[in-house]
Amino acid sequence: MSHEGKSGWPKRPRLGVALWTLAGISACPLVQAAPPPPPSRGTVPTPPRPAPTPLRPVPTRPGLSWEAADSFVRKSLELDQRFRSGRFRGSPPIELTDFELNSYVNLTIGAQIPPTVTGLEARFVAGRIVVQGNVDLDRVRDGLGDLSPWNPLRLLAGMTPVVADAALETEAGVGRVSPKETSLGALPIPSSVLATIVAQVTRTSKQPRGIDILSPFPLPYGIQRIRLSQGRARIEF
Repeated sequence: MSHEGKSGWPKRPRLGVALWTLAGISACPLVQAAPPPPPSRGTVPTPPRPAPTPLRPVPTRPGLSWEAADSFVRKSLELDQRFRSGRFRGSPPIELTDFELNSYVNLTIGAQIPPTVTGLEARFVAGRIVVQGNVDLDRVRDGLGDLSPWNPLRLLAGMTPVVADAALETEAGVGRVSPKETSLGALPIPSSVLATIVAQVTRTSKQPRGIDILSPFPLPYGIQRIRLSQGRARIEF
């Protein structure tokens, strides 16, 4: 069901990594890649199906469940089927919850996330997404070369908590993230430092510069806009 790049980031479903890109803390290159063109009219391909699931461990972290993770996968498959059938324009909205997103990221693809990032959790609020996690700053710095003596990344080490609060604007199939408040440990940091961290942890052989969260990006699956409210993301076509 999922494929991995050399960095370890899973490449499907694109919806999940898209939402995490909006969060500004973890992502995958497919979010900024153009989706495959829908097939010609009259062609309705068989949607992909998840492989049979072996016995799964009980989540050790509160706020996660396999049921919610599976719900996220089902909705992603529905999006994929709509897009590939060419019947996505004007189709009914799909709603996702941050509970489903967190469960999918931490349970379904948790083992595929690079060890530089742990403890990911997102919260949807009105027009914004708030994400927290832990980033291994030692490994991030290793790939950044010489840093300014004033760069906050020089002041901290090891696994460090990161919290990012970002506004989301989407319209006509294009999204833009505007970080409002970001902290690294106890230090408030500018959005440029957050962008540096995200770019470093999302580098792959196909996208050696990683993802630029400060640039506009195309929404996948023919999505026109995403409206965020308390605990929910409404996907509109």
